[in-house]
This record gives sequence, structure tokens and C-alpha cells, in this order.
Amino acid sequence: MVGVYGPPWNLVDIGTAMNKNQTLRLGQCNVNRYMPHLLEHIRQGRVDAKGIITHRFSLEDAPKAYDLFSKKQDGCIKCVLSPHGHA
Repeated sequence: MVGVYGPPWNLVDIGTAMNKNQTLRLGQCNVNRYMPHLLEHIRQGRVDAKGIITHRFSLEDAPKAYDLFSKKQDGCIKCVLSPHGHA
């Protein structure tokens, strides 16, 4: 797993994993290391960052956006919040 996880996904049942003899490999994504390289790929057109955006919301609709993303409804992959509406 790579990323940052908060409730309720951070409630990993370590005891069950141990009893099943599972191996967990975890770590934070090193954003500071990879962001400059990713941005360069986007600027050069090698990565289409807009291609993963499936939904756009105003800031006022942020709770709805988080709920939709959390429940993976309506084909939601990535929500973008904009202070000026659905731009």
C-alpha cells in the first residue's frame, strides 16, 4: 500500500494479519521526491493528468464529493474541488 490513510481505513486488524502469516509492506509516498518529476511529465505531455478526473465540484459541495469518492459511486476515480464552481 502506498499513500496516506485515515479513518476508517487506518483500522488495520494487525492481529488477524499476523495469525494468517501475512506480510505487509507499507509506506508513505515520498511526494516531495516524485512531484517535480511528475509535473515535468505532465508539462511535456507524457502524462495526461486530466484523464483521471471523473468529477468536478464547487468547494461548497466538498462533503458530497468526499462521500462519492469514499463510496466509489458513479465511476468516481478523482474529484476536483474548485472555488469557482464546476470549472
